[in-house]
Amino acid sequence: MNNIPITGPSIATPSVRLTSIDALRGFDMLWITGGAGVVCALARLICPDSSFFREQFEHVNWVGMRFEDLIMPLFMFLAGVSLPFSVASRLAKNPSKWHLWGHILKRILLLWIFGMAVQGNLLSWNPDNWVYYSNTLQAIAAGFLIACLFHLYASLRWQYIGAALLLLISWAVYAWIPAPGRLAGDYTEGGNIAIWIDHYLMGNHQDGTPYSWIFSSLNFGVTTMLGMFAGCLLRRADWSGNRKTLWLAGAGTAAILLSLCWAPFHPIIKHIWTGSFTLLSGGISLMLLALFYWVIDVKGFQRWSYFFVVIGSNAIAAYMLNSIAPIGQLSGRLFNGLDHWLSGGTKSLVHAAGPVLVLWLILWLLRRHKIFLKV
Repeated sequence: MNNIPITGPSIATPSVRLTSIDALRGFDMLWITGGAGVVCALARLICPDSSFFREQFEHVNWVGMRFEDLIMPLFMFLAGVSLPFSVASRLAKNPSKWHLWGHILKRILLLWIFGMAVQGNLLSWNPDNWVYYSNTLQAIAAGFLIACLFHLYASLRWQYIGAALLLLISWAVYAWIPAPGRLAGDYTEGGNIAIWIDHYLMGNHQDGTPYSWIFSSLNFGVTTMLGMFAGCLLRRADWSGNRKTLWLAGAGTAAILLSLCWAPFHPIIKHIWTGSFTLLSGGISLMLLALFYWVIDVKGFQRWSYFFVVIGSNAIAAYMLNSIAPIGQLSGRLFNGLDHWLSGGTKSLVHAAGPVLVLWLILWLLRRHKIFLKV
């Protein structure tokens, strides 16, 4: 009863830690913590007509996808990639599933509290103002819970089937169940069933944005499971690094093509995390993981990735510091004095890069002293 089902014919040492996972997580977190502003400022400095870059760092209004829309699903996907490594490591120390569930539930609770602190008005200390489900960290918690259930209690075959069923159930609800006063298959901002569910269940504690959370949790689970499948593949001891890379890239390509084929019937909408968006963002995430893994862990080109590893190895700390710490004020005190010697685009670039540099230095100091915010 305490044994986890085998998720592959041959499993690598549980303690293996891949630099590419931390590097890709850091790459993702960079855009959350100000990297987008740096790229846009640099693009304006080099080319005044840099509308393409600015557009890529803005969410689409509703249907479609830009680079900015990849940041959240990539973060969630990478939580799934780490899951098989974390579970194997903990079970190697203590084979009890009950003990493992204690850690899982603690992680989910902490992520939920952190999410409310960042975006749910928890720090107002007024329950009337609290928003219970409105943040990336909480979406990761929901997806992580679903992925853990499948990873711990289903064979790999049934994990694949489960992910497919979650996608199909989500699509069926959109296709066949209308929001009150609307028609089935309504994917508009004001007429879709997912946002109606949030309004109905959370009432005044809903965040009021055109994003759905409760019903979208089904596909949050699929996004995390796609990462989990990638993590299981990376742990295989009987495959070479090149073979793993090809499978990751192939799976990513297949997911992207499937998404594009499904999109005419089930639109790509991040706000309500449709199945086609899940596959498209998951496919791109798989391709990025294949690239980072091949370059860093297979070919051994690691030095260039250190900047990202510093951020990615302490991602939750980076997220929380960027959200609630006065990083911008500290950067201003350090760098605003340079304004006297700067002008135009150069000044904008320094102002954009300052907070990123300050946050990175804080994370570097934490890493140097082996201080990590782990949940």
